[in-house]
Amino acid sequence: ETTLQSFFDSTDLMMGVLEIIDGRISTIIANRAAWADGDRVGSGSDQLPEALRLAPGGSEFWMPHLEAARRSGKTMRLKHQIPSMRASALEERIVTSAVSFIGCSIQGNPVYAWVGEDVTEKMHLEQRMEASRRSLEVSQAQLRQLTAQLLSAQDDERRRIARELHDDLNQRVISLSYDIDNEMQ
Repeated sequence: ETTLQSFFDSTDLMMGVLEIIDGRISTIIANRAAWADGDRVGSGSDQLPEALRLAPGGSEFWMPHLEAARRSGKTMRLKHQIPSMRASALEERIVTSAVSFIGCSIQGNPVYAWVGEDVTEKMHLEQRMEASRRSLEVSQAQLRQLTAQLLSAQDDERRRIARELHDDLNQRVISLSYDIDNEMQ
């Protein structure tokens, strides 16, 4: 258990091993990241890590997922919100969790591995990146529109100058033609 605890505490991920005793979730072991203040206060059904206990509906939230993991033999992945685990933070935290059935205890109770990650900052960063991407797309569309307007204005100006040159040249040719006619007479 000490080796497992050292391994668990070497990561920022929330990790633990859970056992179902009399229909209630009990923590066998959990790392410091799983507890709000970073200290384990013990184990047992009343001492669930905050990321598990504070999930919507607490234990009732987890039981169907744990049962599905046991029945299917697959890892169940879910995303949920919990109140901030730190007293200084006001916002709800977004946690992704994975639970896997790993066997039964000596008493025959189901035992599960749980890994959780606080993805709140990642989600906020993704939202900001998406907003920036949309803003960039709008800016690019505006730039394309302005470029098209500029090219159109340049074409219009070229046509205007060409007409003026053509008209001016025609007028000069006609004027010269009259001047030549007048001198020949």
